[in-house]
Amino acid sequence: RRLGGGVAGVDARREEPPVQRLESLLAGWKDVASAKGVAIRHSKAYSSSSEENAGTATGKGKRTSAERHEKDLSLMKSCTSWRKLHAALVERESEMMKSHGERMRKIRDDL
Repeated sequence: RRLGGGVAGVDARREEPPVQRLESLLAGWKDVASAKGVAIRHSKAYSSSSEENAGTATGKGKRTSAERHEKDLSLMKSCTSWRKLHAALVERESEMMKSHGERMRKIRDDL
């Protein structure tokens, strides 16, 4: 339903199904990213049996040990609300900062 002299393309987009609109928006962002020199990886669909994809799909960092990653995953899966998840992430960040500080002190003391 057009109100006055609207642009036809804008009105047509409003009538698109939400999924199609989101896909076209994503495609637009991918175009912007690739134009700016960002390489876009096309990963395979996640399968729980694939070790190669497991780190990518769950956000495991390159420097995160497998043991720490498993601990993080079990902690995150046990969270039943966004508040608990946020609290767990804040605690994890605090532990990382503490560990980093200890490593830096050890390096400084060893100099």
